This record gives sequence, C-alpha cells and structure tokens, in this order.
Amino acid sequence: MAFYNTVCFENSAIGEGLYEKQKAVAGGFATVVWLGAGLFLFITTDNATFLSWQAAAYFFVGPFISALLIGVAYYATERGIAKILVSLFREVGPTKVIALTTQTLGFLLMIVFGVITYRAADFVISDILFPSPATSNSGAIASVQCKQPLPEFTLGTNSNPSQKEIEDLCDCIWSAFPENGWERRISAIIKSGGDPGWRGKGFVSRFGMAVDTCGGHKL
Repeated sequence: MAFYNTVCFENSAIGEGLYEKQKAVAGGFATVVWLGAGLFLFITTDNATFLSWQAAAYFFVGPFISALLIGVAYYATERGIAKILVSLFREVGPTKVIALTTQTLGFLLMIVFGVITYRAADFVISDILFPSPATSNSGAIASVQCKQPLPEFTLGTNSNPSQKEIEDLCDCIWSAFPENGWERRISAIIKSGGDPGWRGKGFVSRFGMAVDTCGGHKL
C-alpha cells in the first residue's frame, strides 16, 4: 500500500513526504533482513562464531552498509518504477487493475531485494569473514574440510578451488558412499578422531576413489 500511495502522489507535496518515509522504510527493511540473515548464517555456517571480531563487524558495521547500499538501491528502484507507473495514471486514471498491479510490483520488489540482501550476507560471511579452509596461494596444497562427517583431506599442488567447488566436491564424495554403508560410519569415526579399526585401510582406498571420481584432483 505504501508503494501504491507513493505512485499516486508522485510529483506532489504529499509525495515528497512519502518519499522520505519510503527511503526510511527501504533502509530499515535492508537492515532487518541483514540482521536476520546474519543470525541464521552464523548458526548454520560451520566455522562462523558469534564470539569473534568478524561477528562484531557484521552485526555493528554491516547494517549501516546494508542500509546505505541495498536500502538506497531498493528506494531508487521503487522511485524509478513509480515514475513509469504515474504515466499510466495520467492516461487512464487510477483503476483497480492498476492498483493491484502496483501493489503486486511493490511486493515483488520486497522479495527481490530480500533475496539480494540475503545473498550479500551469505557472501560476506562465507567468503570474506569466514573463508574456506582451502588456501589460494600459488604452490600451496589446498586443505579441505567438509560440513559432512568426512575426514579433512588435501588436493593437488596449485589447487585453487572456489567455495562452491569445495561444497560440490564434499556433496559428491558423501553421496558416493551408500547411505547405510560402512563407509559413512567409518568416515564419521575418523573425523571425530576415533579408531576405525581394520576398516580404516579399506576406507582410505574408497575415499581416494571417491575424490578422483568427483574430480577433486582437477580443481
């Protein structure tokens, strides 16, 4: 409804007041989504922790940057669409169809910028504040830690996988083991630091085959 009112009062004194209110709403929306996404991602990201300088940076500095960048972009997009829609009002006047269209566009914009804010938060947390354990230095051997109960392992020299490639590799390796098979059980034991027993040697062979099959040494 707020977006609809903004369109209706475009280029009027009332409209100017609504613009200021809409700007504050857009910034507040970006801030709330940023904080909500942060809480969820900090809980679900393995190496993220609330007791860190990264958390302080995200939750105290991040909201201001989110409001400034995403909130302003949200507001500017709404203003741009409002200027386009106001021309329709001049031609046919306010109608139920135009009102419904305007309100629908406002709702869709909220969803789009909500997703954009979440993806930005995910990128900041996963790739900037808490990057993958894999190194990117030339000549280094990338060490990979998976969220699945798989033991830590290394890739080839000069390997430089992205976070997405690492996640896909871990998913592939884990899927290569039967759901109720002994491989998953032994894998969890090894990752927890336990003694895999005589199954350990067999697991090493199976694990290496899975890494090769999933293209781990090509990353």
